[in-house]
Amino acid sequence: MSKDAAHKLFTTGLNCAQSVLAAKSDLTGLSVTDSLKIATGFGAGMAKMQQICGAVTGAYMVIGALHGRVNPDDEASRDKTYGLIGAFNRRFIELHGSLNCRELLGVDLQSEEGVEEADREGYFQSKCAKFVEDAEKIIDEILK
Repeated sequence: MSKDAAHKLFTTGLNCAQSVLAAKSDLTGLSVTDSLKIATGFGAGMAKMQQICGAVTGAYMVIGALHGRVNPDDEASRDKTYGLIGAFNRRFIELHGSLNCRELLGVDLQSEEGVEEADREGYFQSKCAKFVEDAEKIIDEILK
């Protein structure tokens, strides 16, 4: 897919995790359809639980699809995957201060007030779109 594909997918209404994983389907070998299905439950910090940001978990899935281990004895693949995820985490935190959806958004999506504020202030279109965009850029940087 094209550069900025994750951001473009996100603006169509897909969630953060779906957008990042599907944008890298050409790299992972997963179909766009499978990527979208797999990542559905990871949006809004794990199915709206506001834990780890969906853009971040989408990036983890890309890294895992590329470098994850299949054999339990393959410590090199495991270590490479962990190392790349660590590099991703450091860069994302450097840019945004956290990996946690609730901290990143600054509102509680479990409350009616939090959802209303996020909608009213356009957080999904501004903040979340930036997290998706940056997750894709960081993946590109660390996989060079």
